[in-house]
Amino acid sequence: MLPLILNYCHHGPDELVDGYAVRTGLVLESQRRLGFLPRVTRPPAPGAPLAGEDPYLPRCRTPAWHRWATAACHLTRSFALILRVDLGMLAQYLAGVVARQHPRLLLATTPWPLGRTAAGVARRFSLPFVYEVRSLPEESMVAEHRLTPGDDYYHYARTREIAAMQAADRVVTLSEAMKDDFVSRGVPAGRIKVVPNGMVPTPLPDPGARRAFRARWQLGEGPVAGYISSAFRSLEGVETLIRAWPAVEAALPRARLVLAGKETPEQRALAEQLGIASGIVFTGTIPHDRIGEAYDALDLFVIPRTHDRICRLVTPLKPVEAMSHGLPLVASRLPALAELGEEGRTGWLVPPEDPPALAAALLSALSDPDRLRAMGRAARAWVMAHRDWEKLSAAYGEIFSELLAIYAPSERVPPPRR
Repeated sequence: MLPLILNYCHHGPDELVDGYAVRTGLVLESQRRLGFLPRVTRPPAPGAPLAGEDPYLPRCRTPAWHRWATAACHLTRSFALILRVDLGMLAQYLAGVVARQHPRLLLATTPWPLGRTAAGVARRFSLPFVYEVRSLPEESMVAEHRLTPGDDYYHYARTREIAAMQAADRVVTLSEAMKDDFVSRGVPAGRIKVVPNGMVPTPLPDPGARRAFRARWQLGEGPVAGYISSAFRSLEGVETLIRAWPAVEAALPRARLVLAGKETPEQRALAEQLGIASGIVFTGTIPHDRIGEAYDALDLFVIPRTHDRICRLVTPLKPVEAMSHGLPLVASRLPALAELGEEGRTGWLVPPEDPPALAAALLSALSDPDRLRAMGRAARAWVMAHRDWEKLSAAYGEIFSELLAIYAPSERVPPPRR
């Protein structure tokens, strides 16, 4: 019988609108490919009814999700509300799932209420526990001006997040920058494994899709830079990119900037105020199964993230996707983003929140189409060599097999498939 892995997630691959959900889908597929039997459980959005079969799951070839109505894992800016959350109830539900499913290993993903709950349930059932830290929600809330580092909840969440990592047998995270931060805060380095965001190899860019997308959005024949996200939060630095664009448009009148995501009224107003609204195309959020068309229409991908702590630590999925489509990057010079590619060969790094520096890099890139194409080919080659998900995800098989052998040494655990 295949070893059953219970994945305890904040949200899953039925919500393919952000990197967290996409990664969850990839992790589930990799577990199956490596010879394990994935099961998954998650809390729904607050107030949502219990649900059974999820429409995505037949495509993912994993069983039904277990859901329960609790807001415990949905972080709130109110410290008082968090303290009133009944994490015991959350643990009771998870324990019930474990008792019914009989998993051999428990894998939980951020945020900390899931990690804390999973750690306790794993101890109760003598199960190995792996905690995958994909983000730091309290840092995101600081970047979005919903918390300050002086708030009680900020310190509370930081303490709980590290406690969940310290309680885990192994910690998986996305970047060397995150690992270094966790080690500095007391998590043993030998317990942490970096498994970066990766990609299933994609086909070469489709010229037909490129022409169709450009025609649909009237992008013309000039160079096109772009940024794609599910929503343009303040930490993503879209305002810096908009402020940089007038200098680009003045030098390259045919250039266009595509911003694909849920923009804010203030971002549209800023483009109007700067007199560049005609050169910026706001497409709104693009369904994940159509994002490839948007990448193929671009010549350059921009990641203008701010200097906030969350941006220095967490490497997003979108630039990896962009590079796999043959796009070079112009990115903020931050530790997490500097881990992607090679500066000068696959893209450019610029100081964060510096519109003139960003404008200079964009002009340098877009003014030389031959160099841009060569760097795009190098970016795709780098992703294929260093961010191939099948290669990266083999680490899960090694971790699972090692822990299963420790927790059940008398049972023969088959090695992961290659």
